[in-house]
Amino acid sequence: MSKLHIKKQDVGYDVETVVGYLMKKNGYTVKEANEYVEKNQDTSLLINQIIALKWSNRLLRHTNVCESLSIDTVKLMKGLIKDLKDKHNIEFDETTLE
Repeated sequence: MSKLHIKKQDVGYDVETVVGYLMKKNGYTVKEANEYVEKNQDTSLLINQIIALKWSNRLLRHTNVCESLSIDTVKLMKGLIKDLKDKHNIEFDETTLE
């Protein structure tokens, strides 16, 4: 987990990666999460992409940059969440990142 800073200002979000997500969601240790990532690279990549889009959307909303970008980012994220369920039979839990 890392703190997010823009122009040296703390935005107030802790940014997770797939390892932190798996630790929170599944109760994995760091070692177990890293082993999962190593064995399931396609799934882990998809989870990381979903997380990146979620945080990107938060930044867009926080900075009020462009509403249409925010809306499209959410659509893309929802599509990846659906792919994760359909192709890998994994339910992504967005509340784990709150």
